[in-house]
Parts: sequence; C-alpha cells; structure tokens
Amino acid sequence: MDQDGTRQQEEYHRPVLVEEVARLLAPALPGLVIDATFGGGGHSRRLLDEFGDDLTIIGIDRDPEALANAGAVGVVPIQGNFDDLAHML
Repeated sequence: MDQDGTRQQEEYHRPVLVEEVARLLAPALPGLVIDATFGGGGHSRRLLDEFGDDLTIIGIDRDPEALANAGAVGVVPIQGNFDDLAHML
C-alpha cells in the first residue's frame, strides 16, 4: 500500500488498452463517464489525469474493495453490477 492507504494499481489490477481508450473518448470529453467495470480504476485515473476537474466519473463495481478508494481519486463509487446500470443511475 502507498502512503495514503490505497493499494498500488500495479499490485491489484493492470488495465489494458488505457491509451487507446483515452484517445477514443477524448473527442467526447470532458463531461460524464460511467466506468461500469471500475476494478482497479486504471482507465478512470488515466482520464482524470488528462481532463481533471472538468470530468465526472462514476465508477461501478461489484467488489467493495475495488471501490474502497475510488473517492480518493475523484471517482463517485457505486457498488453494483453493470447489468443493473439503468437502475443504478
């Protein structure tokens, strides 16, 4: 764990295609992003690094541990499954 108590991303989850996702979403951002499989938050962190305060991200995951530090990185956490997306929002 790092100094603020969050698990280092590399230990928990290594996201794939992060740069490709950021490039493809860039024309539609900033705005609202729903990360419906938040996991370790790698994609959300990457987008927040680029768009910062102009971006709102809602992170959804079934695993409470995955969401435990979402707020610390600027993500609004919702525990649930992406199958229930319409009901959660």
